Amino acid sequence: MNTTPELSPNAPPVAPPKRSNCCCLGCSLAVVFLLVVLGVGYRICVYAPPLRISEETTRITGPLTRDGQIDFFKALEKLVYPKELATDENGYRLFVRAFGPLDLERLDNLSEADRENYRLQKYEKLGLDPSTLPSLTLPESPYEILKRHYQKEGEDTGPLVNKKLSAPWTLDDLPMLADWLAQIDAPLDVIAEMVRRPVFCSPFLEDPESLRTGKPQDLLSLLLPDVHFFRELARQFQVRALYRIAAGNIDGAIDDAITLLEFGRKAGAQGTVIPLLTGFAMEGQAFLIPLSANPEHQLNAEQMQRFLAAMDALPPRPPLSRYYEAERLTGLSYLQAVLKNGKNSMTEDSTGVMNFSLIICDQNIAYQRVNKMYDEIIDGRIEDSQLDDDGSKFVENYVLRYVWTAKGRGILVAKLFCFLFQPSTEMVEKILRRVECSYQMKRLVLALLRYESEHGKPPDADWPTAIRDYLGDNPDRYFSCPAAAAEPGETTYALVRYADGERPKRLDTLLLVELKEPVPLAEATISAEELLQEAKLPEPQRRIGSRHYNSMNVGYRNGAVEIFSPSSDWTDAQALREKLGLGDPEE
Repeated sequence: MNTTPELSPNAPPVAPPKRSNCCCLGCSLAVVFLLVVLGVGYRICVYAPPLRISEETTRITGPLTRDGQIDFFKALEKLVYPKELATDENGYRLFVRAFGPLDLERLDNLSEADRENYRLQKYEKLGLDPSTLPSLTLPESPYEILKRHYQKEGEDTGPLVNKKLSAPWTLDDLPMLADWLAQIDAPLDVIAEMVRRPVFCSPFLEDPESLRTGKPQDLLSLLLPDVHFFRELARQFQVRALYRIAAGNIDGAIDDAITLLEFGRKAGAQGTVIPLLTGFAMEGQAFLIPLSANPEHQLNAEQMQRFLAAMDALPPRPPLSRYYEAERLTGLSYLQAVLKNGKNSMTEDSTGVMNFSLIICDQNIAYQRVNKMYDEIIDGRIEDSQLDDDGSKFVENYVLRYVWTAKGRGILVAKLFCFLFQPSTEMVEKILRRVECSYQMKRLVLALLRYESEHGKPPDADWPTAIRDYLGDNPDRYFSCPAAAAEPGETTYALVRYADGERPKRLDTLLLVELKEPVPLAEATISAEELLQEAKLPEPQRRIGSRHYNSMNVGYRNGAVEIFSPSSDWTDAQALREKLGLGDPEE
């Protein structure tokens, strides 16, 4: 049954129900509010402004690569290359012309195409004809010769070879080096002349892939084969000097030591920190040469003065600020590569949060903060750029604090960068002070040896006064380690004093050690027995030591100066007694 009421044909139409105006307005406002919130949130939290190439951010504004990025490689070349690079005033240019690119020949992980690419780059930058054949050869390293020999004998080659080639030797000791000895004089003498040119600078080589693709070279992965090759050359000079000492050719050994000092100084002047550290190591090899180790051919006053004069004549080091500017370019090139790739290659502990920070951050802030770190380092002040923990709480202290905005993520990226890169620059200053300390100790050791040769005995407790006349002008500057400045009338070096009748007959025994704290000049001695007792104490309680990081300098009666680790080299009581020339405890 149909119950729907029938409408009259003349009845008016029924109007639909009216909607509330308030409801429509509320929905519109909600949508607008949501859009505003999303827009503000996007602007604050997600939007990252494009990088502005400027002095405040990228530090340099050109040259640019084909894809519009900064070519930090060319900027680094412009900063560090000397004007003599492609002239015969550059000893390295003469070396490549005479010997060829030996550094590249020693790299096993290069394809033949890449090796040839690098070779052509090197010849072009040095202004040489790549078709010119080498006219000289360099014999195989004596270290490799000995390693091969002792491997056949089943010996543990590493420690044994180093021990054999760290003291004066003759062909009776090492007959397997006869061929090396017969061939080495001519090439080393030529190299010594090359080292004495105004500069000895090798050019940087750009990755062939960067050349092919036009992508900027990441300076942190820059190929530096010369760095390792220079160390190999330095070892050959050192080994020859040790042979010359045993043969009584002290003047020849002095020539090799001087060459090593100059080689290290010039190799370390090539603009970046890695060559600088290599140069430091090469200078250290020169100081290790025991010029007075042959009892039948002791250093005389004239020879000592010649060596000291050569030390004074070394070319000055470039200021550290120049190295830090080069490191700035290296760091900024790495930052550019990381931000461009959008990957967290700054740390092995890769997290999604950090990857997100690298992809979506205010790059301008990141660049500015990294530049601020280098500005503070160059100015000698470290403030904001220092991180106040050891990295174990990096996420807790920094990620949760800065990750919420693009600006904050830019700060976060910069803090991670500073945490990883700042310690390396601080390390350079510490190592430089240790090297300067080595120079001072070498002077003091030679002065003590000269006094002993002229007086027939070492000086008494007030040894600084006794040797002042042998130190030249302003002798007081040599008695204080640069890492622990002493007041006038104090010193940070102590003469090792032996009891009557105990003075060792051997020359490879300790003569001078460093002290942690300055003492009056007249009290700067320590007996051999006191030194043995000091070694038994925990490292923090010892007087013997230095402000250098985990290292100190010691001097020997044979004229050598060596770097010691107070935390390890003093723990072997028997080895320490041998260095003091005291023999076994029961003797």
